[in-house]
Amino acid sequence: MPRRKISLWMVVLTVASSALAFALAAQDFGTAPVSVKVLVTVTSKVQAPPPEVPKDAVSIRLDGQSLPVEDWESASQDGSPLALIIDVDDYLEASFGGALEDIRPFIRALPPDALVEVAYSGVILQPFTTVHEAAAEAIRMPLGPAALPVDCSSGGRPCASPGICDGLTELEKHWPAEAERREVLFIGEGGYCAGNPDFADLIDRSHRQGVSIFTIYATGRGRGCLQTVSDETGGEALIGLPSTAPLKPYLDQLSTDLRNQYFLTFEAVGGYKIFTSKLQVNAKLPDIVVHAPIHVDVPASPAEP
Repeated sequence: MPRRKISLWMVVLTVASSALAFALAAQDFGTAPVSVKVLVTVTSKVQAPPPEVPKDAVSIRLDGQSLPVEDWESASQDGSPLALIIDVDDYLEASFGGALEDIRPFIRALPPDALVEVAYSGVILQPFTTVHEAAAEAIRMPLGPAALPVDCSSGGRPCASPGICDGLTELEKHWPAEAERREVLFIGEGGYCAGNPDFADLIDRSHRQGVSIFTIYATGRGRGCLQTVSDETGGEALIGLPSTAPLKPYLDQLSTDLRNQYFLTFEAVGGYKIFTSKLQVNAKLPDIVVHAPIHVDVPASPAEP
């Protein structure tokens, strides 16, 4: 076959392949709208609880595109109970144990229908319960660094604390079905997150399950990791503290945060499968910050009949 005919056929095949690829890509993002619902937390830049935020003060952007707010409802009035996992790094220094006593009155002051689970580095001491006294009594001293396994490859020295990934990887797999408000308080060392697949999986799973993670950095490495996981999931990274400092100011802030949460609902164009989009939420009110997940999963569009 002459070279010219071969070249012509190559052009035809290239154009046909491009057209097919474009058609398939167009099917990835259909026109059917899907509803996306996320939990957000409103905080104040001043030393006072934030005011109630009305729906018309909220603006959202999804992948840079402005979208209308379909619904904006106070989470405490939604009727869905709070499910809170309190996970403490069990390898904290013993000197930190006294500060953990502040967790008990925090638990007792939660709404009566709140489901609370207490764990230490992923080991559950008290499964989800509305009996808050039982959850409060599960708080104990951490085992301390001496309980860490010894890593022979590092010359027989104890391993560093695995941080936030160690416990939540398993804990987040078992949420109460009736609880739409899924939240975590992690207290401890952040651990290693750069290039850590467990850290990436933790964030991805939190996005899928709608989990907000609040963190209190206690010691060691990984403060930035705790900031990242809180930012990504719409929680808040509460400032770190020395081992002898009380936890009460941070837990008081968390109590205020939990009372100022909203369910935000908006419509997006779904694809043929779930995909992740970047979300920005703002309130057009002075000194108000809206903590929303940086990324959200957009559901697949329903199949056409």
